Amino acid sequence: KLAAADLPQNIAPATRVQLRDAIDHSFVVGFRAVMFAGALLATGGAICAWWLIKAEADVKTDSEL
Repeated sequence: KLAAADLPQNIAPATRVQLRDAIDHSFVVGFRAVMFAGALLATGGAICAWWLIKAEADVKTDSEL
């Protein structure tokens, strides 16, 4: 619940705004990093699958000759 963190009431309003912006920014940056990592893993998985399927197709072609 980082994005929903409660800030102390005795903080100045300008400081509260800055803290809220910092919390929101850190949440967005973390989300983007996780999404980027997921995209890299998905791309890597797709490349591996393509390579393995291609290698299997090449083996079948060679054995048919």
